[in-house]
Formats: sequence, structure tokens, C-alpha cells
Amino acid sequence: MDDLDSKILRWAQGYNAYERFAGDGGFDHAIRPLMESYALDGRIPHWVGVDYLKAWAFYCARRYRFQSPAASFTEFSPEVLDIAARINELPGTVADDRFLALPGDRKPGADSVPTGIYTTEPMLTRALAAEIRNDPEAFLNGLQRHGIQKTLKPGDVPRVECEGVARLDVVVYLADRTTIGIEAKLDHEITQAQIDKQRDAVDYLFLLVLDKADAGDYSSKVTGVLTWDEAIGYFKAPRLRIEDIHALPPQKVMIERAFRPIANHLRVAFGSDWTVGVGRGGSGMPAITIWSPVLADGRQLRSQVQVAGRGMPKHLEDVRFEFHAGIETSPDDTDFPQADKVSDPPDWVNHIVILRDEVIRGDLDRYRIRKGRAGNGRRGVGKNKLGLVEKFLPNDASLALGYYDWAIGPKSRPVAQDELADLAGSAHELLSCWHAAIEASIEVDSH
Repeated sequence: MDDLDSKILRWAQGYNAYERFAGDGGFDHAIRPLMESYALDGRIPHWVGVDYLKAWAFYCARRYRFQSPAASFTEFSPEVLDIAARINELPGTVADDRFLALPGDRKPGADSVPTGIYTTEPMLTRALAAEIRNDPEAFLNGLQRHGIQKTLKPGDVPRVECEGVARLDVVVYLADRTTIGIEAKLDHEITQAQIDKQRDAVDYLFLLVLDKADAGDYSSKVTGVLTWDEAIGYFKAPRLRIEDIHALPPQKVMIERAFRPIANHLRVAFGSDWTVGVGRGGSGMPAITIWSPVLADGRQLRSQVQVAGRGMPKHLEDVRFEFHAGIETSPDDTDFPQADKVSDPPDWVNHIVILRDEVIRGDLDRYRIRKGRAGNGRRGVGKNKLGLVEKFLPNDASLALGYYDWAIGPKSRPVAQDELADLAGSAHELLSCWHAAIEASIEVDSH
């Protein structure tokens, strides 16, 4: 652990959140809304005070101590740097609250507090709605290239609303009952279910993105794709400017753009029997997700090349990437019985053993695999995971990471973006060799 890591870990642990913020029973519940907000846009809400921030830093340190990952503290919880920077610049802090050993670009006054007029994505979409309401004719003239031909008379646009029907960002209602919906995407995820619902709710549906490539496969499922630059350009003297759009850093979109060419390469490398896609995981973070062909026992190998850690760092240069590769598991008693009640390992353990003995063979560095401790699920049969690992994989806990209701397997060491392509190559080699080894073992067993 380097000097910065050891200092900021001691600082985070120095606040007793159990006494000053919330008891153990309600601590996780109190911190979670702040973590979820940060995960969406990489920003700390302006209303958060010193004690809340110190409690959050303490939570990061506690989680790091309990999980004991191979990554450093700031790699595991990069948000702690943003927390410290925000605390340092709050006027109500005292010397004991502050962490003054931050790198130069994170010292108070650098860029940790947004200074633009529009500080959230909803603010921008509401500003666009106001532009449309002020000059609907200019807006509809701009849409003519997408096949919407409307000649307006005064009063022909009686209503413009935000976040109304089907939770669309903007809906324009025309006097002839035509409806035009706009779903804006800066840094949040769009899903197929969302598009299907919105397409059914309006006559015309447009995606509004920074770059048309950001629409991905959804471009063929909507009336048209608009860029923010294009939409603002429809108006003669807009109050909303393209500088306002770029003031909100779209880290997740930028990472998705970096992922797409790598995903295309992986599709070719794996072949048509494998499935490779770019999307967002359960935490809303971008990932390349990989599924193998179905194995003889009905399972698949599953993998994600993803952002390491829980939150999105404010600075792209601070983002680290990792992969997780695992064997599919189910949250039931077959895969996760109580360890003291079984003598034979569940089938997923046997797949991990094949990975260990036939693929890795003691050489973790070949695949960039990191050492670490397996954790337990928090509910249901997931609580049985650690007991099974200790019983059947006592010396190989680092090969049994992941979520019990998705896949269990190893994780890689985190790397910077300039090593992302090599990281994906390691994931491809590991998964390909593992799949081949499983298939070979099944063939041997059949004879």
C-alpha cells in the first residue's frame, strides 16, 4: 500500500460512524442512497454535509477491511478521493475533518464542484423542453429530415411536458393529437424494455445523444436519432448552449465508446457460438459481457470486462478496469447447500477445479488473476457460499469470487485504460481455454 493509500485509509477509519452517524443496524441503509446517487453520475450531491461524507468514507474503509481485496484502497473505492476533496472545501469543516494529503488536482478549488448553470441531466432536458415550447416551429422544422411534416399555426403546440408519459424526458403534444417523445441519453442506460414502452406511448420517438454512435443498436428501433448539437442548432437564439452539455462529463458513455471496438474484436475472436455485448451491469456501470455456448450440464461461462470498484471516478484517468470470469450458478439449494450437510461438491465447484488444474496450473500471472478472499452472499442460500469454498476450495478462494446468483470464478488485477485491450485478450484466452478444458473433461467422462 503506497503512502497516499495508507494515509487516506487511516483518515477514513478515524471517524466512528457508529457513534456519530448511525448504529450498525441502520448504517448500510443510511449510506446506500448516497452511493446509488454517486454511481449514476460520479458526482456527490451538493446537499451532503460533513458527517454524512465522513460516514461514507468510513463505510468504504470498513468494506475494504472486511473484503481484503488485492487492489489498493483507492483502486477498490476510488470515490473516497472525491469524498475527501468535497470535505476539504466545505466551509463548515474543522482541521480534524479534512484530509490535506490529496494529489494536486484534487485539492480544494480544482474542479470538484460543478460551476455550470445545468448540473444534472434532467436540468438539461428541461431546458431543451423550454426551448421547444418557446419556438416549436423551429423544432418541428428541424425534424422534417426525419419524415415529420407539420405546418404549424398559433396554438398548434398546446403542451410540452417533462418526465410524464412513459417517463419520457420530453413529450411534445400537437393540437391534432400527434405526440413526439424525446429520450435523452447523456450518461445513463437505455434498455429495450424502456424503448418498447416509450415507443408504444407516443407517435414518434427520438433518441437524443452526444454522438449518434451512442445510440448503439437502438437507432433502428426509434423514429430517429438526434445529437444534442443538432437539436440545439434548430433554434435561432437558444438559451441552452452546447457548452452546457459538455459541462457534464459523460464518463460512462466515454467508457462504452472505448468498449465497443474491443467487443467487436472479441466477437471475432470467440466466434459466432459465443455472445458478446456492451451494456450496463446491475450497478449501472458499463461492461463488456460475454456468454459461452451452453455446456453439457446446461451451464455457461459468463464474464464481464468492467470498471473496477463500486463508483465511477470523476476523472477518466483514475478509472481502472478488470475482468471477472465465472461459471454460471443458480441461487438454489443444489448449487449452494449448507457445507456441513454435503460430502460432494456442487457441480460449479468441479468447474472451478478444472480451471485451476487444467488451465491456470499455478500461473495466476499468465491471466492477470489477482489474489483475494471470497465473500458471502447476504441473503438466502448465498450465505452458504463461503462455507462451500472453505470446504472444497480451501486454498483457492481467489478463484471463487463473484455473485452467487450469476457466476463464480476469478477476477483480474485492475489496469488503466491503456491496458484495456490486453486485459480483454487475457479474458478471451482464459475463457477459451476453460471452455475447451470443460468440454474435454466431459468427453473423457462419456467414455
